[in-house]
Amino acid sequence: MSKGTNKYYPPDFDPAKHRSLNAYHGVHALRERGRKADKGIIIIRFEMPYNAWCLSCKKPIGMGVRYNAEKKKVGMYHSTPIFQFSMNCAMCAGRIVMQTDPQNFDYICVEGIRRKVQTWDPEENEQIVVPERQKLSLDAMYQVEHGVKDKEKAASSTPALSALESDRGSFKDDFALNYLARKQFREAKKLQNDADARDEALKSRLSLTGAQFDILRETDEDRAKAKLLRLHRTSRFYRHNYSSLDRSDKTTKRQMPLSKIGKLLTSKRKLENCCELPSTRQRVEPHWPAKRFDTLGINENQTCLSSTSHETLSQTLQRSMQKISSQTDEASSKETTDNEKPSSSLVPYNDSE
Repeated sequence: MSKGTNKYYPPDFDPAKHRSLNAYHGVHALRERGRKADKGIIIIRFEMPYNAWCLSCKKPIGMGVRYNAEKKKVGMYHSTPIFQFSMNCAMCAGRIVMQTDPQNFDYICVEGIRRKVQTWDPEENEQIVVPERQKLSLDAMYQVEHGVKDKEKAASSTPALSALESDRGSFKDDFALNYLARKQFREAKKLQNDADARDEALKSRLSLTGAQFDILRETDEDRAKAKLLRLHRTSRFYRHNYSSLDRSDKTTKRQMPLSKIGKLLTSKRKLENCCELPSTRQRVEPHWPAKRFDTLGINENQTCLSSTSHETLSQTLQRSMQKISSQTDEASSKETTDNEKPSSSLVPYNDSE
């Protein structure tokens, strides 16, 4: 009974004889962990100090794996005891024995285990091993050589240290840096909220409020394509004279009557049709002279558009129009004369009769 509270002392307990309740009950204070205490062995939790290989099953044992090990004292190094740890492998139940090494501050593999070799250069890690430390304290020439190497190493590391010092100075004002970081975060958050609001407005306008998809953000490529499409749709005349029709002034449109908005949209469509008229005329140009000449009674071989001057073509068209108008007048006068003549089949009628 190792706890100091709620202990029951029976009537036959004699402190001079039994000394403690554990001795009275005949148990050890560590209970099962101290069942071999009479042999100088106690049970502890042992953690593997490095990576190793089990010699029984040839499987690796990682650093940090814990075992229930038997701990006992096997020797002394000066005034420091040397302990031995015995345990069983968790994969094959093979016996593993390890021992402390106070001289080198390490552990020794005694039985059933082999250390995994992972070597490195202590100079790369800026470490000083124990033999080198002893040599520095005893050998004067080695101290001089080591001092020269230290000076060379310090000279080579001076630029890096200077760069670190300058960086440290630039980040010294914590308050200003924190203020700048929070300001940038607020600006980015505001832009994000504005973009989300635009996306939600677009979804509501397209009746996609409850849709399970997200609208992708605009990219530079999307903006460039949108500008190209707008330039292809409009013309220079339209942009110069009627650019006010494309203004997105919501207040003006809200105050403008619907009839005026309809007129503006109609004029906008007319202007777009007028802008497309030159291209339409270019497509029809090769065909309309022949049809026009046939209507006016002009021989295309005698009068060609490419070889006729503007004045000659105008005179020819005037003569043709006069000829057509004269023929029309003659036909109308003839019809009038025919209408005035009485018909022979009609009988005159008098009131006297």
